Amino acid sequence: MSAAEAACVAASAALAHFAVKALKRVRRSWETCRARRLSGGDKLGTHAAGLAGGPTDDSNRWAMALAASSSLASAVREDLLGELAAVVTAFLHLGPVSRGTRIKLVLDLDETLVHTFVGATPLLMRLGGVECAPVTVILSNQFVHINVALRPHLRDFLRLASQWFDLAVFTAGDRSYADPIIDFLDDGNGILKERYYRQHCQTVGGYHLKDLRVVSSDLSRIAIIDDNEAGALLNPNNCIGIRSWQFNPLDRALLDLLPGLAVLSRAPTTVAAVLSCE
Repeated sequence: MSAAEAACVAASAALAHFAVKALKRVRRSWETCRARRLSGGDKLGTHAAGLAGGPTDDSNRWAMALAASSSLASAVREDLLGELAAVVTAFLHLGPVSRGTRIKLVLDLDETLVHTFVGATPLLMRLGGVECAPVTVILSNQFVHINVALRPHLRDFLRLASQWFDLAVFTAGDRSYADPIIDFLDDGNGILKERYYRQHCQTVGGYHLKDLRVVSSDLSRIAIIDDNEAGALLNPNNCIGIRSWQFNPLDRALLDLLPGLAVLSRAPTTVAAVLSCE
């Protein structure tokens, strides 16, 4: 067995070991949230479930997904940090997933990948070394100069995720606002060419809901990472929750997602089956 083959075998074993632990934790977290969820009173969830053609209690799955993501991240920090590093390092040796077999990974923009603001960079960001850059966007038909702060580890996240998935950005913002920001993130690499905007959302009760069927008719091979419940209500089985981010320079939510995404990118089953640990 060659050194490369041995590395692949070791990586697969490490991944399988991590995946079993991680997905079991997600399942337990989801079951806990399901037992505690509140009933009724969610007009947005009712509208969204009606549009999606599913039962109204699907609106509660956002809470489950977010809790599951937070639980997994906490578990990684507490007792799986070494395995996290081992798995991510191992996958660097495995190389990219073949383009013809890739899952589509859709990324929300604001508070998931970046935080935008006007004015001076907050002291916490400056001290923490958060990457910020000025970008000119169009808001209300006027050119506006804003600052775009990148969530910690975003560059590394995009580099790895673009080798495992076909990436797309789906934002509730207008194209004139979003495109300059996405162009800055893409930095000429051509990995964020596929984009969807507010015009592609369904507006319900003042909320902009993202229907992944706009991106792909095959929901078995698509997932979305979103910090907002509106990104999950129409396709709850395809959503990966993430904490909203604004200023924290110590945030590592994108890193915490990498092992699970590594599993998902090579899973022989549907996205829903992996995310529900079934």
